[in-house]
Amino acid sequence: MTVSSRPDGVPTGADHRRAFGLTIAADLPLDDLAAAPPDAAPDLRIVRRPGVFLPWDGGSPLRFAFGTGETGTIDQLDWRDVGGFRIEHGRTVAYEPGSRVSDDLVTLPLLGTVMAVVLQRRGRMVLHGSAVALGGKAWVFVGDKGAGKSTTAAALISAGRPLLTDDVVALEIGADGRLLVAPGYPQVKLTDSATAGMALADAEVLPTPYAAYTKHRHALTAPFDTRPVELGGVFVLHRGARFDLTPLAGAAAVQALMRFAYLTRFGGALFEGEDARAFLDWCGRVARQASVARLEVPTGFEALKALDAYLSNVADSGGRP
Repeated sequence: MTVSSRPDGVPTGADHRRAFGLTIAADLPLDDLAAAPPDAAPDLRIVRRPGVFLPWDGGSPLRFAFGTGETGTIDQLDWRDVGGFRIEHGRTVAYEPGSRVSDDLVTLPLLGTVMAVVLQRRGRMVLHGSAVALGGKAWVFVGDKGAGKSTTAAALISAGRPLLTDDVVALEIGADGRLLVAPGYPQVKLTDSATAGMALADAEVLPTPYAAYTKHRHALTAPFDTRPVELGGVFVLHRGARFDLTPLAGAAAVQALMRFAYLTRFGGALFEGEDARAFLDWCGRVARQASVARLEVPTGFEALKALDAYLSNVADSGGRP
């Protein structure tokens, strides 16, 4: 398929959307994202381009190469069963799906790992977690796999709190120096048990994009505000017997933020030289300006019903127990 472009590089007939603090012009449907004016100048262009998905030579189903090219700002991310994505200077994502791959499947890595790399290349700090708005501020939940990041967010959504983002959490610095969470899009991904236990109202469970996908995507139907929200704090989730909050300060806070940065899963490939300095600056800024704490949450969906009241008190006290 050949896609014509306007003089500014935007594909003709592109879908204009707003997410993660960016105006996005894409030549594939991104219906999960909030609409943006069609004449808005895009921060990010997403275009289909032949030759991006190179032949597979076997081995791992994933293939990543960061900082390629003379400028060091070209990143290549390939999924054997999905396709290839080339991130150019954090401003363009060229993609090519594999044979018989649907747009719905393409958007899974595009709005996840690919977007996380784009945001970091654009100077954001990117955490792997979920965030909700409570008490006028954004509260971020991070933790190890299975800690219940999305489930915790879903419990607060059930109590009427707005979701800001799930999976990719992008932090930016406002004009006045405040730390802000840039909302993603109104969707939360839950396991089978969480889907049954949460019973989210005002949400549509989307079709499974492929047979082996282990979570259910819940598209929230409430109005979604894309305006950034001031960061209140970052909670490192643990499951336990009761609600408990333990503040983390200094090196402990910085280490927690480093551990749960989205792109540390790639090792040091994206944290070298100037990138490493910028990342450490981000960790220090978050540790100084926001609350960072270990949050113990009781196991069981019934116990989570008390989470909203508990965190309301925490938010009122500025993220302290």
